[in-house]
Amino acid sequence: MSAIAIRRIIYSESLVVLILSASIASESPTNLRPACTESLQRLHLVDVVLNDNFANIIRIMPGLKELVIECNEWVDDYGPIMQSLVAQLAEVSLVDRSLQHSMVLSLQTIGVHLNALWYTHVVFLNSAFVDMVASRLRRLSNVPHLTKLQLSVMGHGWSYDLDEAALNSLKDEGLELELDFRLEGVRL
Repeated sequence: MSAIAIRRIIYSESLVVLILSASIASESPTNLRPACTESLQRLHLVDVVLNDNFANIIRIMPGLKELVIECNEWVDDYGPIMQSLVAQLAEVSLVDRSLQHSMVLSLQTIGVHLNALWYTHVVFLNSAFVDMVASRLRRLSNVPHLTKLQLSVMGHGWSYDLDEAALNSLKDEGLELELDFRLEGVRL
């Protein structure tokens, strides 16, 4: 899909679902029209090149309910970008005397699918990731909260610092959790 075609889609004023494949997340957030970004509810990114604008683009989609990121070719530079996204998804601010997430307030589903990793450490899968998920699950206000997490990591020689027990314990609080970790084809 060319950049021109992507811009045409992005400038639609009634867009609810957007699936981008093999694109670059480089559009400046100031160039996106609010009418489109406010109506967007589901964003699926498949093999999109991630850069420093990524979190800023997500930030201007306040109505986003579902965010799915699928990488079939992981680049180590994506790690810090995803770490930044996780940190920003965890940020809260005081609004009308209650804490609310500062970014995509109504996010209910997060999917992260990393396929074909090759001898790398996935830096964003750590305690901060678990804390972000927990904070979005344990909402005090009556704003919709996170209900589903899909996380799959597959490949050879990869590692992470994720506390799977802490993540699994969130199922007791109502999180629908789908984990699929495979190292050299063997399910962990």
